[in-house]
Amino acid sequence: MARKKEKDVFDVPFTERDLEIRRLEFQRSDVEEDLEEAIAEFISITKMRKLRKKTKKVPAALRDAEKQTKL
Repeated sequence: MARKKEKDVFDVPFTERDLEIRRLEFQRSDVEEDLEEAIAEFISITKMRKLRKKTKKVPAALRDAEKQTKL
């Protein structure tokens, strides 16, 4: 019995639907950027600290692990 060839990503033809999905993804990313800018401006005007993005602190043990090289 012959093995069936698995479909590869490049075997799938691009259609109008794929182009529309790509266009909508770009539009979504543009809207997200605009929203982030508007929120940042709102925060600076109102001084509402609750809305600021929280920064993630990396523990010292993990920072040291990043600096080590492989032997």
